[in-house]
Amino acid sequence: MNIKKSIALFSTATLLFGGIATYYTYAEEMESKNTEYKINKPSDELNELDEFLSKLEGNRIKLTSENKADEMISKEEEEEYKARVAKRELISYKNNLPKKEDKTLSRYNLDDVKKIYIYDRELFDKIEKGIPLRDDDRYISWKIPMGNAENQNGILSVGRSEKTKKLKTESISYSTKNEPIYLSNDEILDIIYNHISEEQNIENILFAEAPISIDGTLVAIVKISTGEILIIPVENRTYYYGEEIGKVYTIDEMKEFQRRFYESMNIVE
Repeated sequence: MNIKKSIALFSTATLLFGGIATYYTYAEEMESKNTEYKINKPSDELNELDEFLSKLEGNRIKLTSENKADEMISKEEEEEYKARVAKRELISYKNNLPKKEDKTLSRYNLDDVKKIYIYDRELFDKIEKGIPLRDDDRYISWKIPMGNAENQNGILSVGRSEKTKKLKTESISYSTKNEPIYLSNDEILDIIYNHISEEQNIENILFAEAPISIDGTLVAIVKISTGEILIIPVENRTYYYGEEIGKVYTIDEMKEFQRRFYESMNIVE
């Protein structure tokens, strides 16, 4: 009788502890499947941006000198630029210079900062081949949601000086309807999680100006744990070649948008 009781107790304990172990294994698996990805992880770069912007807060923002920018443009590029402005393909930046009150930084939002890789024609080919985008100061810009003294919402672009490597303000953009210029990082994550399965995780998200419009279109480039690459236009703008903001595309689909854009502009690849 005592032996039977001992066996029963041993069996119960085994089932109990086995069940606990199974539960925790299951919980760990579920936790790994539902790991929340954070776009802006704590970093020295974000701390540097915060320090830089806090010094500007409440003051007029000194933009990068137009003269310096003009010096970097060749005569051929300048002529091409003027021709495109004349054809209304581009709006001259001189007509869009911020007013004095627009330059006052009253608030900024680091939660929705986007680190942008400046595009080139080979962007999609590089992504497809797994070639890392260049983490080089010349090809990176930070886009920071901000507000001015007139309570307008805009985007402040910050880059680095090639000579000093220090942060500098490059431009300010405002939406004509005072709407957000880009999708928020939370909105982007919601789109991704609604698209992927529970078994998939986000491995990495990069932002880049994709070569599908004259001045580039901001897209999120998302790598999934299965190796799949998703590309999502996140810029609130007019789209001409079939793209839609917030829609998930493959690289092949984005290449088709690029082909249509080049064809419309008579650009030879």
